Amino acid sequence: MAAMLTLPLHVVTGKAAGPTFGIITNVHGDEFLPTTAIRALLRELDTTALKGRLAIISVANPMATAGFGRLTPSSTAAPTCTKHFRQWHAAIPRK
Repeated sequence: MAAMLTLPLHVVTGKAAGPTFGIITNVHGDEFLPTTAIRALLRELDTTALKGRLAIISVANPMATAGFGRLTPSSTAAPTCTKHFRQWHAAIPRK
């Protein structure tokens, strides 16, 4: 069974040009403090002093967050996410 999943994406662009910095929080549903910190950051951020852009996904796993559980309730989602994370992590260049 397939369904549409929506993730909250906040994009904040500074007054001056610069790099994009990405933040992803709440990969595990029982981690609510990062969302609180993101809300404070967005509320207090001075975009006139920002160089570049912030791209923030404040809840990366909304199904687990809704159930306040560590993992997505689906029995197949967690191994798939872990597999993709390991592939992504392995591709990061190391010094």
